[in-house]
Amino acid sequence: MKQPEGEEMTVTSFVVDEKTDELLETLKVTFSAKSKAEVIRKSLRLAQLVAKKAGDDHEIILSDKSETYKTYVTL
Repeated sequence: MKQPEGEEMTVTSFVVDEKTDELLETLKVTFSAKSKAEVIRKSLRLAQLVAKKAGDDHEIILSDKSETYKTYVTL
């Protein structure tokens, strides 16, 4: 795997169940990622953004652009 230029990489390995592995494969398509590792990196950046934006109640609101769909998520 080619690492992003200027970034050092650390090798980490872990075991996931079949359902999680299927989710990683699905998210590869969703994120246009080349690898499961890239999916995990993108997911962690997204999780960090969400965690920073959550209020003291650890709740965020997800909506579509027209705000016709809203869901509340507690972290």
